[in-house]
Amino acid sequence: MGILSSMFGSKTKEAEKPKPRPKTKPASEEEKIEKEREWQDIEEPFRFVCQGGKAECKYCSTPADIVVTSNTVSLQYKYWATVADKDGKVNLDFKGTCNHPSQQKPLCPPPPCKAVIQLSEWKNYSNTFVNDDNALLVQSTIPCMISGEDIKIIDSGQISEVEELELNLCKRITSTYWLDEDCRKRLREVMTGEYADLVLRTIGFEEGEEIEVVIRDTEGQELKENTKEIVMIGKVNADDIVEFEEFFEFEYPNKGLL
Repeated sequence: MGILSSMFGSKTKEAEKPKPRPKTKPASEEEKIEKEREWQDIEEPFRFVCQGGKAECKYCSTPADIVVTSNTVSLQYKYWATVADKDGKVNLDFKGTCNHPSQQKPLCPPPPCKAVIQLSEWKNYSNTFVNDDNALLVQSTIPCMISGEDIKIIDSGQISEVEELELNLCKRITSTYWLDEDCRKRLREVMTGEYADLVLRTIGFEEGEEIEVVIRDTEGQELKENTKEIVMIGKVNADDIVEFEEFFEFEYPNKGLL
C-alpha cells in the first residue's frame, strides 16, 4: 500500500509536516566584491574626468565635486580635469567634515574638510595632454597629507544618459504599385476601361504633405486620347501612404507604367 499511495500521490503523516527551509550561507567579502565587479563597467577606470566628477575620501563624511580650474578645454561640454587641478580647497569641493583621528579635539566638532585638506600630486593619470598637463582618469588618485591615504575618483562626470535624437530622414518613395478597384489585388497590367488605384509608400514625409506624381507608359503609348502623361496629386497619410482622391481610369491597355 505504501508504494501505491506514493504512486497515486496520497500524503502520509510524515509528508504533511512542513519541511524547514534550507539556510542560506551568508556571502563572504570576496563573493560580495566579485558580485560588484559583475555590475561594473570594465572601461570605467580609463574614462577621462571632467567638471562635475566625484572624488571620495574615506575620512570625509560626503564625496566632493571636482572643480576644474586648470584649463577651458571641453570634454562633453565640460572642462577637462588634469593633474594641475590639485588644490584641495578649490578643485575638490568637499562639503563634509574631516573625521581623521589627527583632526579630532576634545569638546570640538570635526573640522570642515576644506579647512584642513592638503594634497600631494596626482598618480595613475593619462598620457594624454590637455594643454601642457596630463589628463585625469577615473583610476587616478591623489594622497591627502592629513591622513596619508589616497583620495579616489568615483565618477568621471561624463554624460552617460541616452538622449532621444530626432533623425532627419531623406524624403523618398519606397514602393509603388497599382491595386484593383476594390483595393485588394495588385495589378501587373491594366486593361481598357479598368479602374486602378495608385499606391505610393513613403518615408521622411510629413502627414498631409502633397506629392505630385507623373504617370506615363514605359513604351511611350497614350494613356488617354492624345495624352501620354497624366499628373496626379495626393497627400501623405498617417501611415506614410499617399492618398489620391480619385481612381485612375485607363482608356488603353497598359502593361508598363511609370
